[in-house]
Amino acid sequence: MSSDVIRFSTEGMGQREAKEYWADHVGDACHGVRCDFRDADHFSASTEYVDFGFGKVTQFWLSDIQAQRLPFHISRDGLEILCLSLIRKGNGKIYSNSDELYWRPGDVYCNPISSPFQAEMKGPVEFVTLYFEKSWIRSIGSVPTGLFFSEISTISGWGKAIAEMMLEISPKTMGGLALPAADIAENIAGLLALCAGPDAAPLRASGRSLFDRLRSDMRDRLSSPSLSPAGFAAEHGISVRTLHSLFCATGTSFMAELWTLRLERSRALLANRRLDNKNISEIAVLAGFSNADHFTARFRKAYGMSPTKYRQVTAGK
Repeated sequence: MSSDVIRFSTEGMGQREAKEYWADHVGDACHGVRCDFRDADHFSASTEYVDFGFGKVTQFWLSDIQAQRLPFHISRDGLEILCLSLIRKGNGKIYSNSDELYWRPGDVYCNPISSPFQAEMKGPVEFVTLYFEKSWIRSIGSVPTGLFFSEISTISGWGKAIAEMMLEISPKTMGGLALPAADIAENIAGLLALCAGPDAAPLRASGRSLFDRLRSDMRDRLSSPSLSPAGFAAEHGISVRTLHSLFCATGTSFMAELWTLRLERSRALLANRRLDNKNISEIAVLAGFSNADHFTARFRKAYGMSPTKYRQVTAGK
């Protein structure tokens, strides 16, 4: 994945200049979507995106806006792209043919660029979109057509796992997450396929036993670079779909469990007085995190304090 984050912003521009600038540049970030402005006198927008080989991660911050993907655009560029978006702030709705879907913070929605749609967003709006090439999704499984322009429940199960993963994803964080970008994308594509299928059945004894063995092996190898869904599944003689299914049936995902285990390991390392000579970056590496800033942010979110503060508290300082 390229580590170069590209940013466009209308900050500091007059309204006319801002509209022209956004119209000229937004297509690079969201694949030929035409934008109109609900409040022509108070328009502001910015976006960041980064490519990762077979797709793109884009984050948007917008005032009120209307967007369209018209048949003209579709026939002109011939893109075969699947969009998966998480709404972080604001509300809106999207129309496709006779379908109408409302957006709320925390919602996840999925739609293909090859179908026309219209969207209205009431700002300020913030959302993250993953753009996947359909050919890549087909290479690892089926395209989840049953999820197009429909609500994906994020309360429990696979939809919840997708939402939790996407909360961690942005153009700036992709290079510092616990797994390579390709493994993150594969994880999400697998969860989408499962989300489009039947609901997860409770694990039987054999499935629970296999899950426990997988989790134990993960714990023993937290800093191993081979801890990717495809590689890990192959090592245990199961398919990637089976791997995702096992984790989702227990209310988690491969990546979420990997982060949890690494955080548990880091907490034990920080409390070990024999490791007081190790700095926070070294502790992060020992726990399996490749990026110290990402480790610190995740630790603070999980335990309510920074790794440095936790070390001081456990040492009685």
